[in-house]
Amino acid sequence: MSSETNEFKKLVGYPTDNVNQYKFSTDHAYKDLQRTLRGIGKNPKSKEAKADCEKALTAFAKKCENGFIKSQEDFDKEHRSLCDQLISIYEKNNFHDFTYGQAQKWINMSMKYLYCFDEKRFGGILPFIHIAIDNYIFDAINTWKGYDEVKFYPWSKLKDYSKYLNFQKWFKEQSDGVPLIEEFKLWRAQRSKEIKE
Repeated sequence: MSSETNEFKKLVGYPTDNVNQYKFSTDHAYKDLQRTLRGIGKNPKSKEAKADCEKALTAFAKKCENGFIKSQEDFDKEHRSLCDQLISIYEKNNFHDFTYGQAQKWINMSMKYLYCFDEKRFGGILPFIHIAIDNYIFDAINTWKGYDEVKFYPWSKLKDYSKYLNFQKWFKEQSDGVPLIEEFKLWRAQRSKEIKE
């Protein structure tokens, strides 16, 4: 396991005993975007919506693990479909402000947390997996060539999936072909920078 992955796991506080890895990952990913869900606490169906979303997230992760995904095109298609599914679940539960920006954060962080349990779990599709887009990643790459052409603010308000996907394609072109690995390196560098400041 890489030093970046181990550092991330220590910061998060991964359990050392047996745990439902899907539940752990989707719960922690939800916490990463929860502050952007303004008014969700007043919705009496919020727990029901979250539970339904976590089932969909787990099903997606298992597809990725079990050979269902064969190409980047497959992954992108399934990712878009899952984003739409999460948005629809919240719509049906009377929360109408859930966006692609929030959906991608939940999905992509869930995948990142799962990856940290076992770096081999996604096998050959690892290069297809998207990175979570948020202010942290924006701050880490704002000097990269072409960044101004693909950036969008704020990430949590994004309602255009094509802008999201354009960013992912651009990021992959800038990395060594494995965006998630590149993101771990950026996370570590950005965290070190913030600690020094």
